[in-house]
Order: sequence, then C-alpha cells, then structure tokens
Amino acid sequence: MEAQKYKTSGFHKKPVDLAFFDGTDWVVLELKAGGDLDSSNAPSNVEKLLTIYAGLNVPNSKAYFATLYNKDGEGNMWKGAVKKHMAFPEMFLIGKRFWNTILPQGISYERFTGLYGMAMEELDLNMWIRQMIERTVK
Repeated sequence: MEAQKYKTSGFHKKPVDLAFFDGTDWVVLELKAGGDLDSSNAPSNVEKLLTIYAGLNVPNSKAYFATLYNKDGEGNMWKGAVKKHMAFPEMFLIGKRFWNTILPQGISYERFTGLYGMAMEELDLNMWIRQMIERTVK
C-alpha cells in the first residue's frame, strides 16, 4: 500500500493556530486576521491545516480556515485564494461565524463586539495610537 511508506513509529509536532474540543468534536483552525492570502500562500496554508486534521486521526474532528473579520465586510461574500483549495463555505469560519464558534455559550458576536468597543473606549486606544504616531513622525 502506497500510504505505508509514510508511516512512522515516532511522534511529529506540527504547530496549529487554534485547536479545541467543543464537547463533541475536535476542531482545528488555520487562523488569519482578514484572510486575504496571496494565491502562492494558499496551498501551503491548506496543506498545513489538512496535515494536522489528518494527523488527529479521530472520528469526531473538523478542520476550518478561519478569519477574525470578513475583509469584504461582515455579511458580504468573502473572497480569498483559499476558497479554490477547500470546500466553501463548509470548511470556513469567516468573521461573525468564527466568533460565534469560539465564544463561550451566552456571548454572541454582537455582545462581544459591543464589549470590545467599550473596552477600547475605556482604554482610549485611539489616543495612544495617535501619540505613538506623533512620536514616530517627529
């Protein structure tokens, strides 16, 4: 059998962006900020994810390409080079769908973004960013 030549007796480590057990399934994700990979990076990102997924070797597992936000705007059709290499949308968690998958029970994407906005306001992050830019420009 051709696959036997790849069988080893040892363990191999492969870094993963995010992996967790959701109570039913093991979930592994290749995670990007907005997911706008150039087409040359897409195949290697998919290969990495699918290698980790296959290495799990458990019946209840799922693999996803995920992004923190939809670079094309929440609610819009996401466009990215990875779509050519994986089943879309089944194997993708983009923006809101990603957050609703990983957030604790009872905290929706809308609630999370509201809390995030309040925290950024309280920290006055925009003021700190302006100050850093001003110091850099001088």
